[in-house]
Amino acid sequence: MLMVSSLIMCFQCLRAQDTIVKRDGSVVVCEITDILESTVDYTLPGKQEDTLRMQIRRIEKVILSDGRVIIFRRTAKKNRKTVRIKCSTEFSLPRRRQALKLENISPVFGTTSLSWERALRPGRSMEVTAGIVGLGFYNPDHASGFVIKAGYKLIQCPDYFMRKMRYAHPLKGIYIRPEIIITSISGNPDLYPSYKLTKYALMINAGKQFVFSDRFLLDLYAGCGYGKNNDFEGSPAPYVFKTTGGGNPLSFTFGFRVGWLLPYGHSKGMKTNR
Repeated sequence: MLMVSSLIMCFQCLRAQDTIVKRDGSVVVCEITDILESTVDYTLPGKQEDTLRMQIRRIEKVILSDGRVIIFRRTAKKNRKTVRIKCSTEFSLPRRRQALKLENISPVFGTTSLSWERALRPGRSMEVTAGIVGLGFYNPDHASGFVIKAGYKLIQCPDYFMRKMRYAHPLKGIYIRPEIIITSISGNPDLYPSYKLTKYALMINAGKQFVFSDRFLLDLYAGCGYGKNNDFEGSPAPYVFKTTGGGNPLSFTFGFRVGWLLPYGHSKGMKTNR
């Protein structure tokens, strides 16, 4: 029985390969679970159920299991320090890492849309949008239909964090979002014949998303790409996106969304190591 327990302890020790090097020269062998604004969360070998927390001001550097080193450097300004970090899947994501967002401009152009976004890892997220054409303030064609969008966000990850500043939320920042748009519309305009068409486009959007208090967000974007109106001409309404017309497939879109962050997964209680 003693031998089995020893083997288990040895296995757990081998598993915990991250290292925290403190400023006083001491070393903590552990498994790092999160790096936040001013603290590092970790677990000790054999005690994975207990998450400990250490102040960054006490840490010189951390050595991750894959050999990468994160050095916590002090700046010239008193009581501030700079933490240089690259985007990495080694860092765990916060609990509120998905969001529901409402398009605020689209109702002006006759469409109401709701988006869902989830962070996959730092610097990457996926986004899906569904909407109803005809549900809005501007609908000259008396149109009805639907729109579906799917995109993949490439978010610029900050290369540093500063103490006393907010840590970077994975959904926050400047981004590029390639996006596919498909919409089906049936219209009955007063000055043109009735129509039924399918619009589709491939867009490249650029934008910036702001996160407030880990609860609310604001998303501003604009994009261009190639789209097609199913060879229909005559409708003046720019439902979902606008093409330049005249056989030119160039398309444009823009907008802003407001939303709220939702929890995903479960969080653990933490003990503080000061």
